Amino acid sequence: MKKKPKTGILQRFFKIICLAVTLTSAGFLIYHMVYLPMENKKLVAELKGNFPEPEAPGASGSEKKDQPAGRKTLSFTVTT
Repeated sequence: MKKKPKTGILQRFFKIICLAVTLTSAGFLIYHMVYLPMENKKLVAELKGNFPEPEAPGASGSEKKDQPAGRKTLSFTVTT
């Protein structure tokens, strides 16, 4: 009967630990980069339905659709 060297067992254990850490990290990243943004998007859509954005004073309906809330555009005229 052959005895297995201890280093083989330690290497196998180390590989299993590395694999577990890698899979846990991948799961963590997928959860935070994919699942949570999807849930947040659903919640934002629900809140927007409950609290519509107020129209800016003096803004017509077409201006409001073109510009996101709180952003102003700069217009430049070029004369030659």
